[in-house]
Amino acid sequence: MKYFVKEIQYLINEALVSYIDKNDASVYGELRKTGFVIIPDFIKPTECEILLNCMEEHMQKSYAWHDPEGSDSRVSEIETVSAEFRDVFDKPWLANIYKKYISQFSCHHFIMANKVSYTDKNRGSGGGWHRDTVTRRQLKFLMYLNDVDENTGCFQYIPATHTPFEKWKTNRLMNVGLDASRYKDENIEKLLASNNYRVKNITGKAGTLIIVDSSGIHRGRPIKEGNIRYAATQYMSEDKFRSIVKEALGVVKLENNQ
Repeated sequence: MKYFVKEIQYLINEALVSYIDKNDASVYGELRKTGFVIIPDFIKPTECEILLNCMEEHMQKSYAWHDPEGSDSRVSEIETVSAEFRDVFDKPWLANIYKKYISQFSCHHFIMANKVSYTDKNRGSGGGWHRDTVTRRQLKFLMYLNDVDENTGCFQYIPATHTPFEKWKTNRLMNVGLDASRYKDENIEKLLASNNYRVKNITGKAGTLIIVDSSGIHRGRPIKEGNIRYAATQYMSEDKFRSIVKEALGVVKLENNQ
């Protein structure tokens, strides 16, 4: 039941918001249908290079977070220390999609810069198959800052697993708890064996934007030897991010480290 309670609030909000531009209606419709939309050439390659170099500089600072394997490095809330990142997702049409899909009244957000490098034990960005949340929608804007293919740790998504019914259904098919949000490879293999689900490898050139409901099942594909993936992701919520969520994302209080 709790899968559906929050969804009622979203549907009411959705019905009240009517200012999605006609040109963006297909983008919104695809998001609702599959859980993600791919926008090529969101920014220019030259802009990506500026952001990538800026990210590398901040990765050397004390406020950067690095996983124990040395594969995943992050600077969360990078927009508070880097003017280059501050307005990168500040587009009215993106704001309108958030307002219709999540909330027209409240938006808390921050940008995480992420670098994933190959190590023997890397499981990809996000640490394996998971949902960011089970009981609500979760919208993110993820942008590649270098060319990303299947060897470079591309974003992987199982389409249409973001709706309340599909969350309930897929967790039952995988024989995991209805509250489960992280999955073993064998869970996903069982789900795919049902023939109703497939994995979408989302590749793209530098500057590709992915609008995604990350309450659907997803992961960063494990990166292959000799490759690096750079990305910037804007996390958004109608509620303030809890400290436990920020800790899980590697968020460090930057104001004390500038």
